[in-house]
Amino acid sequence: LAYIDPVFSKVDPLHIEQFQAGIELIGEKSAKADAEIITTCIDALLEIGLKDLMIDIGHTHLVDNHDPEKKEALFQKKLAL
Repeated sequence: LAYIDPVFSKVDPLHIEQFQAGIELIGEKSAKADAEIITTCIDALLEIGLKDLMIDIGHTHLVDNHDPEKKEALFQKKLAL
């Protein structure tokens, strides 16, 4: 599954629309599958000529067990785990 869609950042005070792209490998839960997705992303970005890359890797359940203050700090990019 691959997508490119406009999104609004929850933490952006100006609520500026940005585009977000992603791919998912459904049904496979292994480190090899994760590596394949990351490699595919890097290859695609290099193919279109990007050189200074940053890839965010996360999971929706990353903050499930954190208190609201830590969650907000993560959303504001003021706390790293």
